[in-house]
Amino acid sequence: MEKYLLGVDVGGSGCKVSLYDREGRPVAASYRETPLAFRGGGLVEADPQEWWESCLLGIKEVLSRCSGEVAGIGVSGTNATLVVDQRGEPLYPAIMQLDLRSVKMAEEIEQRIGFTKVFEITGNRIAAGTFSLPAILWMRRNISALEAEKHTFLVPTGFIVFKLTGRRTVDYSRAATMLLFDYRQKCWDAQLMGDLGISLEELPEIHPPWEVVGGVRPEVAEQTGLKAGTPVVAGCMDTVAAMLGAGIAAKAQTLITLGTVGRVSAVTDEGKWRPEFLNCHHGVEDTWLSIALINTAGACLRWYRDLVGGDYGALNEEAAAVEAGREGLIFLPYLGGEKSPIWDVQARGIFFGLRLHHTRAHLYRAVLEGISMAIRHNLEIMARDREPSPESGLYVNGGGAASSVWLTILASVLGRPLFVLKNPETEPLGAAWLAGKGTGEGRCSLEELLHRGISFQVWPREEHKAFYDELFATYRHLYTANKDLFGRGETLSLQGREPC
Repeated sequence: MEKYLLGVDVGGSGCKVSLYDREGRPVAASYRETPLAFRGGGLVEADPQEWWESCLLGIKEVLSRCSGEVAGIGVSGTNATLVVDQRGEPLYPAIMQLDLRSVKMAEEIEQRIGFTKVFEITGNRIAAGTFSLPAILWMRRNISALEAEKHTFLVPTGFIVFKLTGRRTVDYSRAATMLLFDYRQKCWDAQLMGDLGISLEELPEIHPPWEVVGGVRPEVAEQTGLKAGTPVVAGCMDTVAAMLGAGIAAKAQTLITLGTVGRVSAVTDEGKWRPEFLNCHHGVEDTWLSIALINTAGACLRWYRDLVGGDYGALNEEAAAVEAGREGLIFLPYLGGEKSPIWDVQARGIFFGLRLHHTRAHLYRAVLEGISMAIRHNLEIMARDREPSPESGLYVNGGGAASSVWLTILASVLGRPLFVLKNPETEPLGAAWLAGKGTGEGRCSLEELLHRGISFQVWPREEHKAFYDELFATYRHLYTANKDLFGRGETLSLQGREPC
């Protein structure tokens, strides 16, 4: 009987379920949207039950398309925080990474414990949304049911694993984003927990991403067509899964993901982490990642497209006809604040250098160049602590990799060739690869996945190098020169003014 590996990815906007053979080749796939709720005042939530229902339906759908047996299941997931009762039922909607309600909690953590101490223990900075701890404190103070109910704080990956197996778990990578994880000892830090009044009973068990944590429950098997007891591994964060699915795990290799939120994910060394980035274990032993988060990368493109009308194809064609960085037009891509490397929630977008003759094509190209400058900013900081390696390379995936003009701009801004991957979304494959590793059923190495996954190479335009170097210096200065003004803009109000 044919054996398969199943990968589940819970994303910010939908749930992907994919079935692969043991060599990592796709067999069947399913996708269902799971919408976010934007409630105003910076509140962004999701219904965890919708994740689970989409997962169940997706598993049933892919299994209906083939005969054979699932040998193992892996799960990856987006960044969010939720709390469940003893039965595993959510006590409150999941708080998503874009949610801002816990900003005050993040400030309190820094005042009570200190930035340096938290970074020393966890390898990460204190930031609302990106890390669960501020949201956990907000929940403990604002959800009255937690006072009486025994509960566990989970992330999306852990929630799906719990629903599949009945085990409350988290892997090393997602434990890092909960911001209570001692990355050296690979355990919850008792001192941080004690300082903040969080008990061990409120937190899930920690496991390596590839470790089998349980088997599929009989009731789940009945609903999906899975075999009861099918092994389920702990899984990992979506970024880790994306890198595994792309085969990227060698020292100094870097994956640039051109998605709604841009990511620059670099294989790095323990002890060379910087607070500008999210830092965590990779999905293989003794390997580490630093991840830059560009808050509104692809989101800037969607905003501009919706603003001026048309489609991406037409805009890309128009931008390709415009000279590189025409007349110093620069865009700061901070439409929703920025994370890496500046971590400034008050930062805002800017078009600098606008003139009467500029068209929508000039502005669109400036947006593409501005996001590319943000990627370069992060890569230059990462390079300070990394030694060159013969295996180093820049790999690109995500929806934005379909734009040839953006790829050429990005390669030219970075001054380096890019390897473009065939698959824009490798998270389910990475989750399935972990299942193959944990169960011993996988038959494909990461090197094979990388070799198989490269589509083509893009080279920088040498004639643009000097110009983009100069433009980048101005780009950097623009943020520094306007930093204080961003804060003032938040205080401006039209209340009490008479309309013209």
